[in-house]
Amino acid sequence: METNNKILEKEELLNVFFQIVENSGFVVTEKDISTEINKIKIKDTARKFELHFIVKNISYGGRKEKEDIKRIQVGNIKDHLVTTNRIRTHMLCGIINYEGKNILVVWNSYLYTNHTTNRSCYIHLETIKKCAKQGYLLTSEFDQEIWLCDETHFGLLIRDYINFIYIGN
Repeated sequence: METNNKILEKEELLNVFFQIVENSGFVVTEKDISTEINKIKIKDTARKFELHFIVKNISYGGRKEKEDIKRIQVGNIKDHLVTTNRIRTHMLCGIINYEGKNILVVWNSYLYTNHTTNRSCYIHLETIKKCAKQGYLLTSEFDQEIWLCDETHFGLLIRDYINFIYIGN
């Protein structure tokens, strides 16, 4: 299993995120990427969405005995959350390059809101590998739902993510 552990700068992460969105058939119609919480509006031929998101590098999980676990770390984001409806949501995103493919992993932002210390969002490397083969994956790991997609399946991810979060709130 080969991952590219190159740490991307914020601009590079955003470029990969936008590439995934655009390669999935969406057009970015509006951007505000001036703060840690990014905001974009996107559309395809039938749908429009407003996304508030944080995007980070997926890195080593911090446990030498469990090298197959990867993570992102986030601080308290409670004051930056928006209420999810059918076209607007907030997402915690991680990006990793697995065997030459960019994989986007999304965790439920609302599980990481009301804390004073950093929190880690975890994912198994085997799950990233599975997504790289399938293109899209919704999985349950670490007692939560996690969404993953490759460079062309963001449409499936955003549909399922918004439906899950909207119904769950």
